[in-house]
Amino acid sequence: GVDDPRRAADTPANVGVGVTVPGGWLPDDAAHQIAAAAALVWLRRRRAYQPGQPDTDAAELTPLPATVTAVQAAVADQPPPASATTGAVLAALPQGGVRLAGDGAADATRGLLVTRLLTALRDPADEAPVIVTRTALTRLLPAIADAAHAIPGLHVVDTLEQAAALLSPLGTSASTNHVKLSLVVTVESAMTAPSGLIANARVVTLNAEAPLPVWHIDRLGYRTAPRKGQRWPRMCVLDGVAAADLLAVLAQPTAAAADSTTATAPTRANAGAQVKVPRQSSRASPPSSRPQAEAAGCAVQLRVLGRPALLIDGEAVTVRRSAALQILVFLAVHPDGATTTQLAQALWPGLPTHTVTGRVYTTVSDLRAAIRRISTDGVVVHTDDRYHLDSGIDVDLWRLRRAAYRAGATSTARTWRAVIEAYPGDLASGHAWPWLEPLREATRRIVLDAYTEAAAAQTDPRDRLRLLQEAVSVDPYNERLHQLTAEQLDALGNPVAAGELMDSFEQRLHLAGINADDDVTSVG
Repeated sequence: GVDDPRRAADTPANVGVGVTVPGGWLPDDAAHQIAAAAALVWLRRRRAYQPGQPDTDAAELTPLPATVTAVQAAVADQPPPASATTGAVLAALPQGGVRLAGDGAADATRGLLVTRLLTALRDPADEAPVIVTRTALTRLLPAIADAAHAIPGLHVVDTLEQAAALLSPLGTSASTNHVKLSLVVTVESAMTAPSGLIANARVVTLNAEAPLPVWHIDRLGYRTAPRKGQRWPRMCVLDGVAAADLLAVLAQPTAAAADSTTATAPTRANAGAQVKVPRQSSRASPPSSRPQAEAAGCAVQLRVLGRPALLIDGEAVTVRRSAALQILVFLAVHPDGATTTQLAQALWPGLPTHTVTGRVYTTVSDLRAAIRRISTDGVVVHTDDRYHLDSGIDVDLWRLRRAAYRAGATSTARTWRAVIEAYPGDLASGHAWPWLEPLREATRRIVLDAYTEAAAAQTDPRDRLRLLQEAVSVDPYNERLHQLTAEQLDALGNPVAAGELMDSFEQRLHLAGINADDDVTSVG
């Protein structure tokens, strides 16, 4: 929300609102672009999933990096800014190049790289490359040095002469106030920019010997001016971990990129809780041994599939705090409970845990008070330093998981159908909490597997087609389900409908910003 401490407004002398993350600060438009890129990662993973296949790469459900989830939490439910500011910072750099110095110089250079790449990602017509010398990349972003080829728009060169050659086809018409400027980053000791770089790009160096104008940047991203107290618009500043985290969501969806960009990235101490992701239904462990209430006759019912709702004796409990609703859903996904620290890190990523644990206590107290106005039944219980849901309540997600376990053990059309019937909609539909997406996708995959298995068990091809069409409606981004449905339409003598289905699917991918030619086996 607006009062989120991660969202910081600049002083009147500066422009815009930004997001504070562990390891830096970025302007609002860049934060929204990161959130959009993160959503695209999950759409790519949904597209690539192979329902019914026994061996699923665990990386497909890996939560996004901690810095990304902190950004998502900060901009959740916030409209994008009316105008972009990241391009203006690049255009304001001196045409002949600039040397950054001061405590924030390296962080500001990483910020320029990330924000310029985001600008290009937002505008497909923007073909101006972002160029970094290999030495500079190794110094600033060693975690991605071997995976830079997977980041769209980023070019790694060995010399500035190579950079000039790369820019020469672009001509010399780049305007100093136009966003489509190339960025060249270097730290080489012999800094002499070839003339071909001057008109087409903005050169940024950290080399103390470079004969260029000097901008002194403090650790907060402000340029310190000659007159004491005067400040320029704030620059994006990111340390190495934060920048690598953000660049991870920009990487092209290839297996190599996923392995190199995310797996080897450094992590920040106490960066946040990594949520557990349930395994797939066919390989799942038995559900918790706690006694589980059945829906019929149960006084307390928690619905987390579809729009979340807590009902006591059929009456909906008004849950005023968004954080309280999150806690209910989080505990439904984790029936064995969660500690105060785990809840704090999940709900408020990017904030120091010790500063938000009090919010957990306040939120749970408020929730319990709302429940007591209706009933004396317990819902959220605290035992052995862990919060968990009372085992006597009915939770629709728990019933789905039990049905999936039975189906995995028996593998009959009837038991797979029971899984399908237990799934009314996505986990916490309508909410975009950063910790939720891996768990939502894992739950969705349970029912996609069920549809695929149930369809395969049908002897009537029309029943098989009906089930596959229902599965496509559950996940309209899954390519394998579209292919199976098209094949079934072909088999029933309707190739026109099959072609229209695949054309519609490719159009959906295009509108989402996914290239239909991307490797579908990748995980993003």
